[in-house]
Amino acid sequence: MSRFSRSIRASLIVTAALAAAVPAAAQARNGLLIAEWEENDVDPDLGGYRIFASTDPNVFDLTPAQARTRATTVVVSAGSTEATLASLETDKTYYVAATCFDVSGNESGFSNVVAAQPCAASTSGSVTIEWDPDEDPDLASYNVYIAEDPDVFEQDPRAVRSRLTPTRVGREKTRLVVAGLDVERTYYATVTSTGAHGGETAFSAVLAVTATVIPTVCTVQPDIGTQGASSLTVTLNGANFDAGATVSFGPGISVVQLDTSQAPSRLTATLDIDPMARVDSRDVVIANPGGGSSTRFDAFDVSVDVDRVDIDDSERVDGGDLIQIAAVFGARSGQGAYTPSLDLNVDGVIDGSDLSLLIALFGRVGPF
Repeated sequence: MSRFSRSIRASLIVTAALAAAVPAAAQARNGLLIAEWEENDVDPDLGGYRIFASTDPNVFDLTPAQARTRATTVVVSAGSTEATLASLETDKTYYVAATCFDVSGNESGFSNVVAAQPCAASTSGSVTIEWDPDEDPDLASYNVYIAEDPDVFEQDPRAVRSRLTPTRVGREKTRLVVAGLDVERTYYATVTSTGAHGGETAFSAVLAVTATVIPTVCTVQPDIGTQGASSLTVTLNGANFDAGATVSFGPGISVVQLDTSQAPSRLTATLDIDPMARVDSRDVVIANPGGGSSTRFDAFDVSVDVDRVDIDDSERVDGGDLIQIAAVFGARSGQGAYTPSLDLNVDGVIDGSDLSLLIALFGRVGPF
């Protein structure tokens, strides 16, 4: 068979916000890498691929047969071009390469080697606790208690507080998400009301709950979309996605379709971006049914539509457009001089940020 020379990429990074939510003892080997490569369409007798990952780049100076004893490996069928490597250390850099082998077991040399740091997959879970509002006019707040032993709630709340610290919730809320729980345990939850003068009611009914695993967002590809984009396909890679998950990219971006057929490791979203969506970085939020959710901060950028920067419709971004912005520079939303079409980043003020967007595209020639 021919030598494997297709490119491979492993494009995941550490998700610090998610890692911080996982107990330190559980973080050591909860990392994920998703490797993707181009299909080998040369060898008719292709049997499959073998993916290698190691913290030692010198492993790839060995033969593949020798490297197997020193690296983490995953064997993938010939019809696949993606592999997930799990149980990796999140604080280390891994080096990833691939080989292909034929149906007789003959194996190629290594592909190119890519360095990547694993994404921290959450191993904890969360529960959502909801309750009916207390209509007492003296209501100050609610206390939410959660324990592993239901018998603890046979005592009065004051006695229980010596053993458990409740979560206080403001009177205007009737819902709480409790995170950092063990998904293999059953918990028991109850709620009390507290009055303005410090009094506390008896416990509500005690509810048995099981934590829902928290999804992990590792990569968002592509990670940028233009104002006015329609039917933009965005792939989210990670772990613990539920088939009933929902995804949000923030104001001005509509998720018109979400394909969850590749859950739990991949979701594919189809987006429509409003022509006047704000130009900035967006947090991507994935929520599983039952309350488990996570956020990938600043994971998706909205870029300005160059057609909006060609303010005078001359099919060229030039001094004519600059003059129009200069004429209303400093105008804010609600003021007479403010013109929404000149607020290129849609932040409510025509200022240096809009000027920077124009300068970045200065000289660009259409048609746009």
